[in-house]
Amino acid sequence: MPKHGLFHNTLTIWAILMSGIMVWRLAPGVPLTHDAEPNIARFAAYYQSFRDGQFPPRWAGELNYSYGSPVLSFSYPLPGYAATLFRFMGIPYETAFIILAGLSFFGGMFLWYRFIRLFYGYEVSLISAVLFSSVPYSMLNMFVRGDVGELMAYALIPSVLYAIERHKPDIVGYAALILSHNIVAYLITPVFFAYALVRAKSAQILFAGGILASSFYWLPALYEQRYVLGSLVIGDMYKDQFLPFQNLVFYPWGYGAIAGIPGGQAPQIGPVIAVCVLILLFFKKRNTHTPVPLIFWFGVLGIYLFIITGWLPFVWDIVPFLPMVQFPWRLLSVVSVSAVVISTVCINYFFFHQRFMLYILFVCTLAYTWYSSAVNGYVHHEDGYYETYRGTTYYHGQTTPVWTAGDASEIPANPVDIIGGDAVVSDYTRKSNLHTFTVTAKNEAIVMDNTVFFPGWRVSVSDHEVPVQFQDPSHRGIITFTVPEGVSDVRVWFSETKIRMLGDMVSLVSWMVLVGWAVIRRIGLIRRI
Repeated sequence: MPKHGLFHNTLTIWAILMSGIMVWRLAPGVPLTHDAEPNIARFAAYYQSFRDGQFPPRWAGELNYSYGSPVLSFSYPLPGYAATLFRFMGIPYETAFIILAGLSFFGGMFLWYRFIRLFYGYEVSLISAVLFSSVPYSMLNMFVRGDVGELMAYALIPSVLYAIERHKPDIVGYAALILSHNIVAYLITPVFFAYALVRAKSAQILFAGGILASSFYWLPALYEQRYVLGSLVIGDMYKDQFLPFQNLVFYPWGYGAIAGIPGGQAPQIGPVIAVCVLILLFFKKRNTHTPVPLIFWFGVLGIYLFIITGWLPFVWDIVPFLPMVQFPWRLLSVVSVSAVVISTVCINYFFFHQRFMLYILFVCTLAYTWYSSAVNGYVHHEDGYYETYRGTTYYHGQTTPVWTAGDASEIPANPVDIIGGDAVVSDYTRKSNLHTFTVTAKNEAIVMDNTVFFPGWRVSVSDHEVPVQFQDPSHRGIITFTVPEGVSDVRVWFSETKIRMLGDMVSLVSWMVLVGWAVIRRIGLIRRI
């Protein structure tokens, strides 16, 4: 088929229209979704933490009604880092959210095109790239859930696949995937390993380098899970979230929080891609050669669909941390990748040389993308709203420290209280990670800094570090300590623990090696020229 002509122009117009839908939907502002506001509030927390000198940011001082929260220690950080960069450039938080969502759509399209271009020509690769970016699960994350982290992670998946296929250790891409959304990275990594084995590619440097480079985040988060309610509040929540197979093919679009009920959110592959998969499954000739390992991708599709639907219940019992995924249908990020690969093969075999069939595919995809990208409304708040956000940004208290009585429900009357003895507080100053004040005590006094305790919080009184208490039954989980009679200068600060410093050091050394290796390669290239 010629590259130019009516078909080529139609294909270009189709890609522009699909992209135009995203611009049209995002142009008015942030869609009204489940998680957009909490995610943007985290952006503000990251910005405030960076501004206060936290690097890497781990403590959100203004969240939880100003009692603070370790949410930044557990939340996937790359979206927050990117939004912070935009904020330092003067871009509002909501605009940063829209930019990241748009970049995920168009960046994913480009990265997928680059990956599929290794196997197919321009036209098939472009069709595949548009399908990849507009899968219903991405539309769900963008316009129903508002999960910009999953959007970014999904967009980075083809970068790792491309690196494996080209035998290039794209450590940065894999590390960025982990930092974009740890759950997506966890779910897709077994596929990366298996793909490298099937393609007889060596990927040890890629995986090891990416894991080490991101260890400042995942290592302390994994270790410090014991200090928060995460596994306790999530528990076996996944058991109520399995969806029947037919719902994963098509279910009427909704905006409610519960999946699989009328009016609820509808995670799915979508009928267009499902039809392409079924056509190839039932009509492909066995002796037809494909440039991609088709059996492998069918295997990924089948296994992950069985896990989502609960047909392989033992998997949830034996795979470590899998219940923490919370929603089995989150595996659709992996299913969508495999389904798009299979759909690409189908298009090349059955559609590409039948222009009428391709035009039907274009129209159906365009119509379904318009349908699944419909917005339930828009939200708009000034930056100050997010900088004084009162919640923890988690609905189920996953990052609430275990020794507290739960998340706060109101702002404390005073940032510091005297709960024992006779004393007064003055000269109070506050950053997210540092509080300083003076205590004038007539006798030994007990001071309560109205901050939730978490490992890393330390207290010094007149330049002498003192023990921190946080188990007062009347003030569970709140920092308390004793000051002597007289005038004391108090400093309460958040520091790196040993496990955090270990993660920081491993990441720092990894990035230094990575940069040094890149420089050496560049110098070597120049010398050869």
